[in-house]
Amino acid sequence: MAKRVVWSLNAKNERRQILEYWHLRNGNKNYSRKLSREFNDAVKYISQYNYMGRKIDMKM
Repeated sequence: MAKRVVWSLNAKNERRQILEYWHLRNGNKNYSRKLSREFNDAVKYISQYNYMGRKIDMKM
C-alpha cells in the first residue's frame, strides 16, 4: 500500500534552491526539469516502498 510522503519546509526550500542553482548555472531549465522528474520518481518509489525513507517523529 502506498503511503504519503510529507516534505519538510527545509526539504522544500533545499529542492527549490537546487533547481534554481542548476537553472542559473546552465542558463536553461532542461537539467532542472530532469532533476525535478528524478525527485518525483524517487518520492513515488519511497511512497511505495515506505521502509526506504528516513523515519522522523512528526505528528500529523
